[in-house]
Amino acid sequence: MWGLMLQMLGVATVWFDLTSTARKFGKHGFVRRTLDWLRAFFGQKVVIGAAGTAMAIAGMRGRLKQRRPINPDAAIPDRLSTLEENIDFLDKDLDSAYQEIDKRTDELDGRIKAESGKLDQAIRDVKSTLEDATVGNFATLAFGTVWLAIGMVLGTMAPEFAKLVDDEWRAVSWTIS
Repeated sequence: MWGLMLQMLGVATVWFDLTSTARKFGKHGFVRRTLDWLRAFFGQKVVIGAAGTAMAIAGMRGRLKQRRPINPDAAIPDRLSTLEENIDFLDKDLDSAYQEIDKRTDELDGRIKAESGKLDQAIRDVKSTLEDATVGNFATLAFGTVWLAIGMVLGTMAPEFAKLVDDEWRAVSWTIS
């Protein structure tokens, strides 16, 4: 009787650990999975609904260039003055372009850092869950395994133990060898 009880304790311990590990990965327990299977087998209807939406947004951009035309008949100092003004316009355009590049680079850096932080946290969470599932339950499994082994020995060796209790140790040694 004790052997059976210890075996059942070992089985229950391992079963508890297996179901808790399955729950860490979003799996349901044995009873619920069996009931789900029976419902599906006996044809309960499953209702599936789907909805979708598609949207498109068009955007527009514009650019403005400012240049002064150069009169080919103008005097050289006037032509030079116009070229200098056009160079100033080009310089302002370049400054504006560099500012836009810097602004977008900063925005993208911020997005990348935010997304990287989220992904790093997700990786840590998965690693922790995986670690719990693989080695976090070691003590529980060891406990169950020890009691299962003790129960098997007591269940198998019950007649020999009974003979030892009745002080018939010679009969036990002959049985073992």
